[in-house]
Amino acid sequence: MLVIHCKDKQLALASTIYENLDAKVVEDEWYERGGVGPLLAQTPPEEPILIFGDGDRDGLYSNKFNHEIQLDPTRFDEPKYFEHVAACITHPVYILNKIQGYLLRKHNGHIIGIWPESSRFARRHKLHGLFTKEFYHNAKDAEHIGTMTLNSYIDDSNEVLYRTLGEMLGNNVSLRRIPKLLKEEAWKYDHLFTYNFENFIYI
Repeated sequence: MLVIHCKDKQLALASTIYENLDAKVVEDEWYERGGVGPLLAQTPPEEPILIFGDGDRDGLYSNKFNHEIQLDPTRFDEPKYFEHVAACITHPVYILNKIQGYLLRKHNGHIIGIWPESSRFARRHKLHGLFTKEFYHNAKDAEHIGTMTLNSYIDDSNEVLYRTLGEMLGNNVSLRRIPKLLKEEAWKYDHLFTYNFENFIYI
């Protein structure tokens, strides 16, 4: 399994998914070089690909290597400087977009994409596999659905989700069956934030 996982402190917990699998995790240097396209091209079509992180319908963000804004007070009177700062804030850096979406087609049926709106990305680029309609990493994300909660609560729930998903993948459970099984797993617990469990979909 090829794993594309942009790790930061918030997203590192997801390594639970693949820690007991035969996984090749993409090193950070590939994100610095500007893309994972060559790796996708080299990966055999039948090999599963797990993609995890933060993103939207247009692709996967590079969390670690997004622009880090170092504000320089001596340049506050320069209009171009403010344009640069605004661009850093409003335009995410993608490590997986429509170009890599095209390359992923040869892996159809073996793709696992876990990030917000990955299912819309998949439909746009005619991809098939296991995707998420939405996915919340923290309490701030959960506010979008009107839920007030704690980061620790979501972390605990996601840890159960990641462990369960990892076990299913390790047991070669069909990707098509996983959305139903995850919902059933969530219903076993009274204390879980079940939203993420319920947002997996097979396309």
